Amino acid sequence: MSPNSITRTLETGYKVLAEGKIFAGKYEIVGEIGQGGMGVVYKAEDIRLKRTVALKFLPPEFMRLPDARERFIREAQAAAALSHPNICTIHEVEEADGQPYIAMEYVSGESLRQKAAKRPIAANAVVDIAVQVAEGLEAAHQRGIIHRDIKSANIMVTEKGQAKIMDFGLAKMLGAEQLTREAVTIGTVAYMSPEQARGEDLDHRTDLWSFGVVLYEMLTGQMPFRGDLESIILHSIVKAEPKPVRELKPDIPAELQRIIDRALKKNREDRYASASEIAEDLRAFEKELIAEEIGGFSLRKLQRFLRRPRTVIPAAFSLVLLSLFAFWFFNRQAKIKWAREKALPEIKALSFSDEFFWGWNQRASIDIFRIGERAARYISDDPEFKKFWPGCYSLVSFETDPPESKIFAKPYASTYGDWQFLGVSPLENVEMPLAYYRWRVEKEGYEPEVFVAATLKTDIQADGGRPYPVKKDIRIFRTLDKIGTIPPGMVHVRAQNLTIGSKNVKLGDFYMDKYEVTNSEFKEFVLKGGYKTRDFWKHEFSKQGKRLMWEEALAEFVDETGLPGPATWWGGDYPEGKGDYPVTGISWYEAAAYAECFGKSLPTIHHWDGAQRLQEQWENDAYLGVLLVSESNFSGKTLLPAANDAPMSASGVCQMAGNVREWCWNKAASGRCVRGGAWDDPTYMFGGISQADPFDRSEKNGVRCMKRIDLQEVPAELFEPFAVVREFRDYQMEKPVSDEVFRVYKDQFDYDKKPLDAVVEERDGSNENWIKERIVFNAAYTDDNIIYSSNRMLAYLFLPKNTPPPYQAVIYFPAGGGPNPQTSRGIEKEQFSRFDFIVKNGRAFMYPVYLDYYERQFKAPPSLKDNSRELSQFLVHLAQDCKRSIDYLETRKDIDISKLAFFGWSWGARLGRLILAVEDRFKAGVLLAGGLEKFGESRPEVDALNFVPRIKVPVLMLSGKYDMIFPYEVSVKPMFDLLGTPQKDKLLKLYDTDHGIPTAEVIKETQVFLNNYLGPVKQAGGNSSGGKPGRAR
Repeated sequence: MSPNSITRTLETGYKVLAEGKIFAGKYEIVGEIGQGGMGVVYKAEDIRLKRTVALKFLPPEFMRLPDARERFIREAQAAAALSHPNICTIHEVEEADGQPYIAMEYVSGESLRQKAAKRPIAANAVVDIAVQVAEGLEAAHQRGIIHRDIKSANIMVTEKGQAKIMDFGLAKMLGAEQLTREAVTIGTVAYMSPEQARGEDLDHRTDLWSFGVVLYEMLTGQMPFRGDLESIILHSIVKAEPKPVRELKPDIPAELQRIIDRALKKNREDRYASASEIAEDLRAFEKELIAEEIGGFSLRKLQRFLRRPRTVIPAAFSLVLLSLFAFWFFNRQAKIKWAREKALPEIKALSFSDEFFWGWNQRASIDIFRIGERAARYISDDPEFKKFWPGCYSLVSFETDPPESKIFAKPYASTYGDWQFLGVSPLENVEMPLAYYRWRVEKEGYEPEVFVAATLKTDIQADGGRPYPVKKDIRIFRTLDKIGTIPPGMVHVRAQNLTIGSKNVKLGDFYMDKYEVTNSEFKEFVLKGGYKTRDFWKHEFSKQGKRLMWEEALAEFVDETGLPGPATWWGGDYPEGKGDYPVTGISWYEAAAYAECFGKSLPTIHHWDGAQRLQEQWENDAYLGVLLVSESNFSGKTLLPAANDAPMSASGVCQMAGNVREWCWNKAASGRCVRGGAWDDPTYMFGGISQADPFDRSEKNGVRCMKRIDLQEVPAELFEPFAVVREFRDYQMEKPVSDEVFRVYKDQFDYDKKPLDAVVEERDGSNENWIKERIVFNAAYTDDNIIYSSNRMLAYLFLPKNTPPPYQAVIYFPAGGGPNPQTSRGIEKEQFSRFDFIVKNGRAFMYPVYLDYYERQFKAPPSLKDNSRELSQFLVHLAQDCKRSIDYLETRKDIDISKLAFFGWSWGARLGRLILAVEDRFKAGVLLAGGLEKFGESRPEVDALNFVPRIKVPVLMLSGKYDMIFPYEVSVKPMFDLLGTPQKDKLLKLYDTDHGIPTAEVIKETQVFLNNYLGPVKQAGGNSSGGKPGRAR
């Protein structure tokens, strides 16, 4: 079918559904709203939730096109990820009667095109709408989503004047596979950017061009690029300049002309860099309009007056002076009013308050600073402003050797944003927001230096051990290296003072590889005879206490085909296309030999730590770690290329967190140390020290090298073996409380069963494997210290598509210790992605948003120190969140509540020790990487010693032999032995790894265990998936 025939079909007014029809069992069709390039839209009533919605369908003709169905789903996935008042909300993405559909917010109003067709839109109304659209676009672009079809017909305006961006029918997720169709150009021609017209790859700036076209259209009533044929329009877009708007409408303000001109630059590099920049310029102009309304005079009025024939020159001159004064006076009064009535309340609400600092984030701090900077021009003497404004910034001073070096900075999260030039050193008392910055120092003849430093100080809460930022003036000093002194691919890490045990130790200057060693770099080692030259192998080979000869050891260091090389290689070479990826599958000995070959060494755990920590500001590491981890690869899915500047450590060394774990020099209790964590580890593995057998050749193992600068004697303490300084209890020597006392302890987890008042806020069926529901219901307790709500909790329920209901169900408790975003939207891309195999294999998966996670974080952090009553109450509330989630599942007819399992990972496995003892509705439990704690962590009423023996359901424990968080002998095995589960129903699987259990083993053993104790899952078509349980240790 040709595109022309498709267009003719749409023009016939093809109707999919009749008025009054009940669709999908809950939508009553009211009537057709309209038809567009990617769908037919109906107005409908959701008879279950009693709300009006818009239903969008693909026409049958489009269903036959090879990629239309996929693009339709892509629209839903893109738009459903967005939540903004100026973007149409997606309620549900599903399929019924063989048709995919989207249920979205019904927007009552008219499109911008309809509004303009009725009457000219005043400049102030255009600006008000434009600011809202720009804010909506910025929200989408921040999520990596571009619209690609911004036009006046796709912008709705409600009766109250609220703008809504509609129809993400051409939305593209940046980085996702691009959907194209040969010989078809996606987009509405008159609004296309030059790069879109040429069929080039697009970024968010194509939307900014289209937005500029909409502004032009609204202000002039004409399109900037016109023609009778599409080819003529496309040629004009690429080659011609539009007629200036002021030629068409002389009364249009020059500032709007400037904004439109910049938005319509042919070269995208010359356009606005972001929608937020456009919004900022529009807001500035809007304030000028407000000043004009208040003062009655404006520069534009004065200009119009002066264009009239002059009659009395002295009178005109006097009027000019009076008008200029009036303009200045009333304009200033308007800005003072804005500063007092809008800016000051925002500064007071956020500056230096507990709520701001506990929910602290970079963007909020920077936004407050920008507001305060503007307000300071008008109300700097205001007592309230003088009280709160100093809490919004620090004074930063910067010195360099040599002086007169150029200083640049940008916020940490702006990896690929523009550098802001601050000046030439020395700089004194520069006002900057409380945030983490990437800094760049340059001077001709010297190596440029890029590093991270904060403009704030982090204190540790004395009672709870939690960090919080405080205002502090900062002084930074940098000595630059002359060109050619830093080895290629390395970073100069400055000297630092350390405390190791009870000793103060000097860590001298050293170089560190900026990125992880890649496959192509390791191939150079192989080609240099790395596996044949004994001189590179300096260390005695010891395997499980047995000494090996060089030939015996080298026989183990082969690839999958038996040739020398990493375990992940094939035929003596790395996989095709993976040259720039980190080398993996290498032992500690291979890593050390590689370093020796190139005149380097493996870093000690202390050198590795020094490279990732803030050098002058070690107290600020807490928040930097959160920022760094949020940019790092802990996806649980796959490796990423080594060269990635986004997760930059303080010294400028990149990607130290996640991706691959890195071998270090030091010995550990049962092997050699590894740092950083890998792509499938929990995020908190970045900050800790782990261990592995030196012969371990896991696909998680990589390497990064260092090189000493100071060749003087290095303190011996740096090379000492690492030992876990934690004393664990001997649980075999302790006795649990009596059953009578335990009943009292168990009773604290109970609560009055009040109504749930549950609401399914969203339902998304766009994924081929599951339907995702976002559910809100009443919690078991009330806590006014929770940001989201004092008595409501959230949960996400993933329902399998390949299994008929009622579904077996698994309730998940996540690992902790990593960055905690303020929203749970997109939760399926985080920890759930590691365990989606549960849903793919036919079971429902519930992910509650527990207390202090995501939206339910505390406004002000309570004291959660060991043995405190607050910690005990916190653990009780977490267990109640889990129990309350089961209460909700009991109301669902599509859930088989008799086949319910618990799945806890690390911190979640720790909570599982309590939950499985107090919640009888669970029929089985999986505890991944869990164990018993050390001395003094819990009061008796939440002590694992008193709860683990009361667990009676079947339990599967998956643990690592080299786990240093829950060591096997003193933590894992005692817990397994304490379990009250019958011996035949408890299983412990121990792996030759650390805290991160191999994903394939987690999938295999979990599936076998659940099939055995919940029963096989019935797949669509009547087949069952089954398996035999693993053998208990």
